[in-house]
Amino acid sequence: MKSEFASYSCPHCYTFSTERTGDWCWRCNVCNKEFDENEIPEAIIQELRKPIDWHACELEIKNKSGKQQVGQGGHSPEGWRKINPTPRAANLPLFDDFLTLLELQGADYRGLLKLFWYHVASTVLNKVQVQFKKIKSDCRVHVLLVVPSGFGKKNFVSFMRALAKTLKFSIEKPSTTHPEQLVGKMLYRGTGKNKERIENKGFMSNDELVFDECSTLLHGDDDKAKESRAILCDGMNPYPDSVVMKRSVDQTKEEALTYPAYFCGLFLTQPFKHDDTELIRQGFMRRPWTGYTVFSAERDDQFSARLGDFSGSVDGFVEFLKGVKKTGENGVSVESDVKDLFSECHAALLSQGRCHSPSGSAFIEHLAHALMDDLLKFSAIQALVHGRNAVTKNDIIAAFVDLSEFLLMRLNYIEDFFPSYSLYAVLGFDDRSAAILNWLETKNALSKDASTVGVDDVTLFVLETFGKGDKTAQRLLSRLVNDGWVSRDQVGQHETRVWLLKKPEKKAQSCLGITYYYSKLAELENVYPVHPEDTEVQGGHGGQSPQKHNVQPFKILEIVKALDTGQGADEQAVIDKCGETTVKHALEIGDIFRKSAGKLGVLE
Repeated sequence: MKSEFASYSCPHCYTFSTERTGDWCWRCNVCNKEFDENEIPEAIIQELRKPIDWHACELEIKNKSGKQQVGQGGHSPEGWRKINPTPRAANLPLFDDFLTLLELQGADYRGLLKLFWYHVASTVLNKVQVQFKKIKSDCRVHVLLVVPSGFGKKNFVSFMRALAKTLKFSIEKPSTTHPEQLVGKMLYRGTGKNKERIENKGFMSNDELVFDECSTLLHGDDDKAKESRAILCDGMNPYPDSVVMKRSVDQTKEEALTYPAYFCGLFLTQPFKHDDTELIRQGFMRRPWTGYTVFSAERDDQFSARLGDFSGSVDGFVEFLKGVKKTGENGVSVESDVKDLFSECHAALLSQGRCHSPSGSAFIEHLAHALMDDLLKFSAIQALVHGRNAVTKNDIIAAFVDLSEFLLMRLNYIEDFFPSYSLYAVLGFDDRSAAILNWLETKNALSKDASTVGVDDVTLFVLETFGKGDKTAQRLLSRLVNDGWVSRDQVGQHETRVWLLKKPEKKAQSCLGITYYYSKLAELENVYPVHPEDTEVQGGHGGQSPQKHNVQPFKILEIVKALDTGQGADEQAVIDKCGETTVKHALEIGDIFRKSAGKLGVLE
């Protein structure tokens, strides 16, 4: 666990202006104190005892870098994706039993299964509403799980069917996504005065809807597919505003089939790239939370685990869900003193998205309001699964930590499968025009002098990206020139240079979302501690992570400085005293945080 950096930080003033004075000795050029490498672990331990002050960290960055510079460093070199935090589940009751019942082995599944756990819990809370200030939501968690063929999609479907049979809730697995079958229609039986109107509700009147393979739904570009997605979007809006309607041309509004949908949607699909951004622009991708991971090539351990004896029983988990449902029948409220914490968590989620990737930072702007609703939704679920009808600060912290991990999966999916999506798409440009503008920006073609991009380069980009030729490229480029976004001019006798005239305004970017995640993770693990010898956590439910979690709250800026060491550091001594998890977290965020914040002069 050696750091990549080449110099020691001073354990007294935490600057990096140090020089070696002997085999084991160093001297600080700032405070002029000498120290040896054995002093560093003790200094780190002292810093671990200091609580983090997120606002102070933000103020420090602003003060030292200047307000106009904050966020101008662009995306952190590796971004949130590089961190890839290990999902914890101590705050999810009976999570270990849940893993056993799903029979999906391996760390790659852990993030997916955490998200699926929330979906399962929400099936018994599908009519529960929660409000905090002006924010309203229900407790339904719709999920889109992206799983390659042969990686266990049937396990999710079989599990939901078994639960539905035991808990007596209705479930459907549509073989078609035709709009009329989703909503239903009004039937008429008999004639004359004996004519009877019958509401024949469609698939969306169930408690659970499972789309086993929804690639056609997601990728269809015909009018019926678009209509189906629009109807599902209406049904996934917060209950009871999730009203769907089927009205023929010969019916009045009062005669139409109308009902509020309360289904929990489980969408399963294989990983396929999207040729356009219709799913995002139409709003479908903003509804379900996406579970997505890149599975490792090595799976032998997973196969071996399946040969072990099965010791799981669905009875315990069913009884737990019955208790959750009964608790939810009494409603859920929010304690009055959580406003500041709620606001901080929401801001940290936005910060996380804005430093993820160009496509991720564009997508997060669509989620800005929805993230508030979802933070409230997940907080309410946390309260109810622990037998409480009031959301506390600890529930919000637990929901935030989980949402941070889920948001990472979601943004990774957007980055990998909607590569052309950018802030230009947010402004309303079509996919091809947005891709050209974003490509010019990545090529640093921001002025005539700075640009090295010619018309032929644009033509080649359009051909390679969309399979279209010279005429399409010329038409797109001419439109962008006429709209005032791009300029072109002849340079020399045979070349025409192309460059951007303006860029969309970007939100300030900062890695404080990363800092805040780890600080709240530390607080969460104090609330739901996990001990190897203890199979239950607070509240009498299992759900521990397989590794021990003993992270203490720490002042992240200082520990990053203290752990930013080079050759010969006795990090094992730090691990023994502070815990491997603490040191691992500090090191992995140090590599990212320092590279990004260092541009602003924070850690110099």
